[in-house]
Amino acid sequence: MKKIFQLLALGLLITIFVGCSKDDDDSNDDGKNPSDVISAVIDGDSFKASEIEGYYYDGDIEIYGYNNTIEADIYITAEIDEPGTYDLSEAYDDGTIYIDFDSDDDEIEIEMVTGELIITKLTETRIEATFSGQGYDYVTEELLPITKGIIKARLEEDE
Repeated sequence: MKKIFQLLALGLLITIFVGCSKDDDDSNDDGKNPSDVISAVIDGDSFKASEIEGYYYDGDIEIYGYNNTIEADIYITAEIDEPGTYDLSEAYDDGTIYIDFDSDDDEIEIEMVTGELIITKLTETRIEATFSGQGYDYVTEELLPITKGIIKARLEEDE
C-alpha cells in the first residue's frame, strides 16, 4: 500500500512539473507578444497598440500597431542599420524613416515630420526605440506634438 501512495505521489509530481512548464518565447497564437509595445502621446491623447506586427526584409523594417480605432505605421529603410539617434525631419525628406498614425474613419491622419528617433536595439529579430517630435495633421492642417513614443517589437522575416 505504501508503494502505491509513493507511485501516485511521483505521478502527481511529474504531472505538475510537465503541466507547469513555460514557453520561453513570450508569444502566443493570437499574434500578441507581451514584451512588444508601440505607444505615444499625440497632442495630449494616449495611443497604445493592442496588436503589433513587425517584419524585416532585406534590411528594411515595417512595423504595424493597431488598437480599436488607430493604426500606427513605422517604416525604416535598410540605410538605417544600427542603433543611434536619427533626425526625423531629415529622414522624412529623404524617405529613410516614416512614422504615421491613421484612423479607419479618416478623422486622424498624422505623419511625423520633425523630431528624433532614438534606436537602442536593432537586430534582424527585434527593434527597440523611442521617438518624439511633431506630426502634421492632414485633417486640421496643424503641427501636433508627439511625445513619449516607444517602439519595442519582435521582427519576423518577410519573404
